[in-house]
Amino acid sequence: MMSTGSRLSEALRRLERTEEWPRFVADRDRPFVELTESIARFLPPFEYLSGVTVVFDPVKRFLLDRAIAGDAEAKSVIEDELAINRKLSLGDRHDFADLLPAFRVRHAKEIAEFERATYAWETGDRWAPVVRLSGVGKLLDERVLPVMGEFGFDLKRRRYDKKTWRCSGSIAGHSLEIVFEKDSVGTCLSGYLEITDLGFYEPLGSVFFYSGTRFPARERREQLEEHVSLFMNEYQRVFPFVASAVAQSLASAEVWWSLGLSRGPTGSGSGRCQA
Repeated sequence: MMSTGSRLSEALRRLERTEEWPRFVADRDRPFVELTESIARFLPPFEYLSGVTVVFDPVKRFLLDRAIAGDAEAKSVIEDELAINRKLSLGDRHDFADLLPAFRVRHAKEIAEFERATYAWETGDRWAPVVRLSGVGKLLDERVLPVMGEFGFDLKRRRYDKKTWRCSGSIAGHSLEIVFEKDSVGTCLSGYLEITDLGFYEPLGSVFFYSGTRFPARERREQLEEHVSLFMNEYQRVFPFVASAVAQSLASAEVWWSLGLSRGPTGSGSGRCQA
């Protein structure tokens, strides 16, 4: 017998690809998009993030700082980036001009200086020897579980192999996992949130204005530990809102699971989703 997770994942694969799947994705992603937009605009209760660096990509943080200082160009780029992602995730009819690439070119020198001054883990030791990550399971046990334990992530639900660290929690009876993966050569660590029943796998930092979540291995061990800790401390603060978005997304998926489950096993026809 299939587990609930595999049964619901199979149901999603039975959705028609060109019409049903995009509508499901829009329903699934809308709560996350709205949360991300609130954070990027520092709307209540996220005003405090206007002073936080570690969770944002360097270019996104540079943009946000310029906007806070009153830069009209930066404000336009931010709204354009949000419109692009709303269009990609939700299919909404939003006009956008893809302003970020040109902004990065015009401000390349300033962005590089900002990175050097603010993001030591990205640029400060760029020419230092690469250190292969080892003992990462213990590091993540010590730096992730203590801050996320109140949400049900604990050592009993943690799995770890040479490449991947996973810890499971549960919302509304559905499993979700915090996942950390090494890259193919074991020199960088990246963090994700995975919800199998929704076909959802995104960087933990995605809610922070669509930022990634990477921890380079050029850091000294104590720097890596501090970097992970700083990020997870901030992620813990927003996780109740992430959990609320997950719950809304799960509720919106009910109709799509029912539709998929009402159909027979996934066929080989090109009209079905083979995600």
